[in-house]
Amino acid sequence: MNKDIKIQQKYLPTIGLEIHAELNTKSKLFCGCKNPASHDSSQGVSGGDPFCSSSEIGVNSPNIHTCPVCLGLPGALPVMNKQAVIDTINIGKALGGTIAPITKWDRKHYFYPDLPKGYQISQFDVPIVTGGQLEITNNKSPHFAKAPRGRQIQNSKIEADDQEPRTKIRITRIHLEEDTGKLIHDKDGSSLVDLNRAGVPLVELVTEPDIHDGKTAADFAREYQLILRTLGVADAEMERGHMRIEVNISLSPNSKLKTQNSKLGTKVEIKNLNSFKSVEKAIEYEIKRQTELLEKKESIVQETRGWDDGRGTTISQRAKETSADYRYFPEPDLPPIDTTKLEIGETTPLPDASRNELLQAGVDSKSVEIIIHQPELLSRLAELRITNYELRKNHPELNYIAEVAKLLIHYPKSRDKSAEELIKLAQMNPHQRKLALSGETHDQLHGEDEIKSIIETVLKKEIQAVADYKAGKQTVYGFLVGQVMRECKGQADPEVVNRLLKNMI
Repeated sequence: MNKDIKIQQKYLPTIGLEIHAELNTKSKLFCGCKNPASHDSSQGVSGGDPFCSSSEIGVNSPNIHTCPVCLGLPGALPVMNKQAVIDTINIGKALGGTIAPITKWDRKHYFYPDLPKGYQISQFDVPIVTGGQLEITNNKSPHFAKAPRGRQIQNSKIEADDQEPRTKIRITRIHLEEDTGKLIHDKDGSSLVDLNRAGVPLVELVTEPDIHDGKTAADFAREYQLILRTLGVADAEMERGHMRIEVNISLSPNSKLKTQNSKLGTKVEIKNLNSFKSVEKAIEYEIKRQTELLEKKESIVQETRGWDDGRGTTISQRAKETSADYRYFPEPDLPPIDTTKLEIGETTPLPDASRNELLQAGVDSKSVEIIIHQPELLSRLAELRITNYELRKNHPELNYIAEVAKLLIHYPKSRDKSAEELIKLAQMNPHQRKLALSGETHDQLHGEDEIKSIIETVLKKEIQAVADYKAGKQTVYGFLVGQVMRECKGQADPEVVNRLLKNMI
């Protein structure tokens, strides 16, 4: 066995994730300022920002979505955004967590230029959600899309295919807090601060240390992003900073006798991870770095490290803080929240449940992944399932779900059709379907006699090709079909052409 592999097998990486996602509520968490992470944030700067109503200011200009609360000015009092709490509860229910009947806010104290108050309003000992879990299947290939707001996902357990490895990752807690501002570092060494983001509702999910490799960590983050988008509570676009991931990783001796109660190694936190690929690469690098230190009998320092994507390395930033360093205490300006009095929206299936249903309906796995990342397509298929069910009462052999799924993916025009119209399209052959969706009529070459006449003309013209085909050169047949279709100007049914040509050649 390779020496490096033997060394790697000596240590067990233990990994936990902290994932921050900005909710897309219309306003910020504790004031009426517009939320830059909302769907309608590009519709101008007026409407909720009391200190910014000029239409001449650009939508992305710094420090325009601010007020005394965002800026931390003396005497400004926060008012809670109820929708942000409801969204957090929906996320917790989607992941099977326990919702606290009474929760509260706490002040988390630290000094940084992007935190104007000198503290962050967060949650410490009574988060909105505790517990829960997420099962993931490896080797997913998501296609990302935005989703409408306001739906809650119903938690459901899915039986996995025996051939697909499943990983169950427990969730420690999910809490809500306000986001900080954003620092922009200039080339001359100065730093500027943009407080548009300050006060945006930020959901933080913390996992148990159930992950042991970078691939699983990235897969978990992808699936969580999909759930947020399916719920419609967050766009979670990492490239725009709407979803940010921090990794906690430690190495300990890899013993078969090791249990969950065994002592873990020294924990290192990695920040600045703004893509799933960065998560995977940073974990791989950190495992290698810590392994080399342990092999040299050197100590691992508990610290916060940043990820340098250009160099592909982690860089030491500062010593890791503890909760005592933040001097938490209850927020005196906000009352506790009775979550039992909040109205929660209707439920909708987990993405994994939708995967299972579509696969059972005969939809291929590639199409399934496209559909579950586009909630509007999932919604159309849900409508169709009712019509399809009624149809199969008298005709059990009929099942158009798989065919309609392909229609919705490949023919965007079909997405406006009713369920009955979609089933009619699914019953057509590909040529008829294409004509129907393009708005053309297909009665020009409806009769077989007209097609036969064109085939005769082609066979007389392509004497050599016909001779080659009869001599056993089968590849020529496709050429002849193409010539007939060209003479028909693409308006003949390919299946009819194929049948008639075989009889006439």
